[in-house]
Amino acid sequence: MSIFEIVPILLGLVAAVAGGALVADAFLEDQPFAGQERRQHPRPPRSRLGEGLIGAGLACVALVLLTGGGWSLATLLMLFAFALEIAGIALSARYLVELTLGPTHRGRAGADFAPARRGLLHRRRLVGSSDGPAPGWPLVGDD
Repeated sequence: MSIFEIVPILLGLVAAVAGGALVADAFLEDQPFAGQERRQHPRPPRSRLGEGLIGAGLACVALVLLTGGGWSLATLLMLFAFALEIAGIALSARYLVELTLGPTHRGRAGADFAPARRGLLHRRRLVGSSDGPAPGWPLVGDD
């Protein structure tokens, strides 16, 4: 066996284990958190269905890798895996964004951030140090 035959098998095994773990985690009951939560804002809820779909997509990819890709339905199975992955990511988008970018990312876009920005500008005017916007803010607002 050459390295080109071994690597897909190893990747298929890793994808199968990861997919199985995600599917199992999606359907197993969560254990209660024993410690005190130190976060200021609650975490966004994870989508169990989204996590299960991502795991099922990984399992489909693992099946294609383990069969060597020579199977007649391998292309169809990869398209199905892609659809499962996209659906799972769409269902788990809020959770995945906070997981990858951290909790400081929350509230920096759209309507969540506009009141905070107006509040900062308003406080700056109350202090009376300047009539212009706070340093670092654009001169033209989008209000």
